[in-house]
Amino acid sequence: MVASGLIPGFNRVPRDAAYAEAAEALGPLEEAASVAQHHDGITGTSKQHVASDYAQRISHGHDLAAEAVVGPALMLLSGKHHLLHECLLRNVSACALTAAADDGFDVVAFNPLAWSRSAERLAVPVGAGPWVVTDAVTGDSVDAQLLPTPPSPDADAAPFTLHVFADFGPMSTRTFAVRPDTTAKDVRATDDDGGGDGDDDSSGLVTVNGDHVTLTFDPSTARLVSMSVVDEDGDTVQTSLDQGFYYYEAFQTLGMGAAERAAKHTPVRQHVYGARLMDGSDDQHSGAYIFRPADPNSPGIPYDAAHAGSGADDLPVDDAPSLVVNDGPLVVEVLQDFGLVTQVVRLVKSSRAVELEWTVDGIPIGDGVGKEVVSRFTTDIASDGKWATDSNGREYLERVRDFRPTWNLTVTQPVAGNFYPITSGMSLKDDTAQLSIAVDRAQAGASLVDGSLELMVQRRLLQDDGRGVGEPLNETAYVTSYDDSEACKGGHMGPPQIVRGVHTLTLTKPANGVKALRTVSERIDQPLVAVFSDVLDPVAAPKTSPGAPYELPQNVKLLTLMPWQTGKDGGPLPLLARFAHLYAVGEDADLSQAATVPLEEFFGTLGLAVESVEWMSLTGNMLQADADARKLAWLVEGEGGRDDDDAGKVVRELKDGGTDLVLEPMQIVTVRVHLKG
Repeated sequence: MVASGLIPGFNRVPRDAAYAEAAEALGPLEEAASVAQHHDGITGTSKQHVASDYAQRISHGHDLAAEAVVGPALMLLSGKHHLLHECLLRNVSACALTAAADDGFDVVAFNPLAWSRSAERLAVPVGAGPWVVTDAVTGDSVDAQLLPTPPSPDADAAPFTLHVFADFGPMSTRTFAVRPDTTAKDVRATDDDGGGDGDDDSSGLVTVNGDHVTLTFDPSTARLVSMSVVDEDGDTVQTSLDQGFYYYEAFQTLGMGAAERAAKHTPVRQHVYGARLMDGSDDQHSGAYIFRPADPNSPGIPYDAAHAGSGADDLPVDDAPSLVVNDGPLVVEVLQDFGLVTQVVRLVKSSRAVELEWTVDGIPIGDGVGKEVVSRFTTDIASDGKWATDSNGREYLERVRDFRPTWNLTVTQPVAGNFYPITSGMSLKDDTAQLSIAVDRAQAGASLVDGSLELMVQRRLLQDDGRGVGEPLNETAYVTSYDDSEACKGGHMGPPQIVRGVHTLTLTKPANGVKALRTVSERIDQPLVAVFSDVLDPVAAPKTSPGAPYELPQNVKLLTLMPWQTGKDGGPLPLLARFAHLYAVGEDADLSQAATVPLEEFFGTLGLAVESVEWMSLTGNMLQADADARKLAWLVEGEGGRDDDDAGKVVRELKDGGTDLVLEPMQIVTVRVHLKG
């Protein structure tokens, strides 16, 4: 999407040469991403060496694209005249360039969304500072706050993190100058006694406040107690809220029984190959394909050293929970340390959303038992056995505990049978409140009791489940191949995987719940793209489009914007654009309505004059009219064929034959846009 900022330049350079160069650079990344769409790549049911190969190919493709396309695009858009560097480990607070830049550095950030972003946070690992941030073009001051970096799994993590807050227009670029500031006070000290910088009330609880959100913590347990939000309508919504980490012991037939194993502390080989058990016996292991707790009715076990065992490599873990609050005028971070898990609860003062950035250390298996770890949220919301999960990032589907809408379910796995795939988010509600959780990766989620949601964050298992992978789901630093031969018996060595992720909470009235969740999810899905430079030369006037890019309606997302492969001789390449309506019927009073995108105005603000527009099939490989002509006329019992019933037909033409695109709820449309020379 960053490369779309180069589109105005396609009218000033030879069409075929420009596209061929970009296509060659983007090819390896596109190919690697395509291969990774294999069902085993998406679901995590590949062998470990295959997963490593996926990652290596994507990394290689990314490096080529960054050097040949993204870097030059941002140089063009920002007016910088030298190489810009990415910092791919900013999620663990590591960036060698910014951490070592004592004299300062520049940041170029691009907003890939076709919507504006207000007070968007950009976290940059830095040295002690203090720092001052300005707009490199206008010289205007930019809001920023320096905080100590939370505990990081990366040994090269910078000691501090600079949180920069700025507004971005749709598909726009901004350049910031970060320089030492000798006039500012140093980063504020923080208490380390379990109370931190939050406000202590008479009950001993710790409260942190934003402009709209209030969070309360119990310092004796380091856990959340409650959440209160002033909704966008001005009404206060509140709930009790306990959040903690639990685990399920995996069902396995490895070794001896649990009691004997506990008594003898017998170690277990980690590379045992599980047999395919399809004979009706009750020996189905938990594995890459199958989630099966040892106790099918388990309420979950608190994930701490007292219950789960010692930490990675059987090293002792300090399991006493602790709470530290780092506060400031723009953002507050609450650091929770639970021993085997650390978490940062981050509240941007101007936001109604709360981030929970969790880090799960290597899951201990010294007791010879595989474990599956969840983050659980418990509220007083009367959800009546119902919750909602997204369907592949599109519609939200209602789920009912221990129920299937199309057949009579016999419940044999009350825990595992209520987990559903989550790619964007999940929620539960009653008549007064809706709690929603947006995720930053695909996970499994469930509501096992009313008012509760849980998401699986990590698994470490010791037996294969016999469904085709042929190795246990036990990610360690080194894995030898499982090819079922005498030469390769397979094994796992080195430290176990540490995983970090973010859950983002919103608490709203039910009428505003889907809007809040979708808005947060889209910003998670397409974060700011940031690159850095320690060459402190003046910034030239950026090469931008003639005016501010057109902002799409809040219920429409720009999915694709790319040049078509061929065009008229000597003329500009057509563009392939794909737009998606984000809301289903009934999800929001306003945003579930049809939306109009004036394509001529949209592309005009990018400096492009539209000559004509063609409605394409969803994949863009043929005209929609041709695709419709090839469709089968399915007969439905009690109804005529497709051509006999116009009810429910989706409109597949531009409004009044012009260039205005009308999108109905959940509709995705692909168009080919021909440009004037």
